[in-house]
Amino acid sequence: MCIIIVSVSTARYMAKIVLLGDGAVGKTSLRRRYLGKGFNQSHLMTIGADFASTNIDVDGEILNTQIWDLAGQRNFQMIRQRFLLGSHGALIVFDVTNKGSFLSLKNWLNELWTVNRRTDIPLLFIGNKVDLIDQRVVTPQEAENFVKYVASHPRLRGVPVSYIETSAKDGTNVQEAFAIMGKELVQKFKLQGNQK
Repeated sequence: MCIIIVSVSTARYMAKIVLLGDGAVGKTSLRRRYLGKGFNQSHLMTIGADFASTNIDVDGEILNTQIWDLAGQRNFQMIRQRFLLGSHGALIVFDVTNKGSFLSLKNWLNELWTVNRRTDIPLLFIGNKVDLIDQRVVTPQEAENFVKYVASHPRLRGVPVSYIETSAKDGTNVQEAFAIMGKELVQKFKLQGNQK
């Protein structure tokens, strides 16, 4: 799948994508890497929400993506809620070296469903920081089993639910993660007949 940044005026579809997950799992680093801004080892925590927009070509269809990077700390929950409304897709990130961030995935999913009031949006779970091989505490099998469990939920019948492992530091699968979400959104919009 090819992703090309293109002119805003040529976008056929528009989508709001949210990045969710505990603080320090690498959400901002993933977004920065995806947008070609590289990796910043000394990045500070996101305060509330950060926003970026880009257009991409998904197999010949132009999708304008608004990527909302939402702070993961508990004290930003009220701020986060207004940005979850109207989401078309969610990238829910955990750190493979932090078991607590993996165990929080259910909470993030529940917050998304409660606030957004929609369960028909594509979900992509991301296990980040796979470059830290010797510090890994969440196995690929554990993560895949969780995603299968989520995908089997009755509220998600027919909704795409995927899993990918990434490294924002070395770029592993970062473009691919956003490509998966872009493809799922374009397919959904085509089925619904949604356009800008």
